[in-house]
Amino acid sequence: MTGGAMPYVMDKGPYLSVLEDLLNTPARRLQMLTGLRNDEPISELIGLDSTSLDGDGHDLPYRVAVFNRLWFGMELDASGAWVKQPNLPETGFWNGYHGDTEAILRAALIRAIEVSLGLEHGAFPNLASRTWPIEICWLCQGPFFQCWIDWLASPFSTGDGHVAITITTPAAGDMKIKARITRPTVDPEYASPPPPGAWEEPRGLWVVGHEDYAQILTLSTQGTPFGTFPLPSLVWRSPSTDVVCVAPAEWEGGVLAAGRPYI
Repeated sequence: MTGGAMPYVMDKGPYLSVLEDLLNTPARRLQMLTGLRNDEPISELIGLDSTSLDGDGHDLPYRVAVFNRLWFGMELDASGAWVKQPNLPETGFWNGYHGDTEAILRAALIRAIEVSLGLEHGAFPNLASRTWPIEICWLCQGPFFQCWIDWLASPFSTGDGHVAITITTPAAGDMKIKARITRPTVDPEYASPPPPGAWEEPRGLWVVGHEDYAQILTLSTQGTPFGTFPLPSLVWRSPSTDVVCVAPAEWEGGVLAAGRPYI
């Protein structure tokens, strides 16, 4: 859901940024909760029709088709409806994984919205007692498709807080993670390190780590408790101990400082 490649382990990108804008507009958040509870298609609720996404070169039917096929493993039936394909060995483009990803994401969005509104699960929206902002990130290369919801009440302001959804997924199709986290760029918004004052912007997503890794074959002559020698193994090793801070470009899963609105 980046609009481009996903070379980093953590991703947000333009599509999740639009979804965040939808979720953080109170009236639309309530509409989305109702739609999710009524089993309306997720692809019709998450803002894929936003004109702010037009720069990706794709129209709404294309975005819906890619999302339903790749994320949920759905296909169009004879009536033109998107339906799940439970008998395939893998779901969508998730390598080595099979499960009901649509049901998982739907349940997570419902629960996160309910927490943000201060609602018991299944309670009527008119009982909402608060409106906390919701943030979403996608973490790739895990073994399972899962959604993690966490929240934090502000210790500084009574009634304020924050809800976060982290979507963890297996590796996705041909979208290869890159070891190097810096990129050549002339845009200071995506600089390494981030420019002075970047912390003052309303949005941001940074990655901190070694700049690059190389995969090497390791050999050991240290014996095991059973009197045998371990087999050679491949490990990722950084050629340097230096640590860098990088602001990924939006098309690679980062965010715009000003956000990306649903229009």
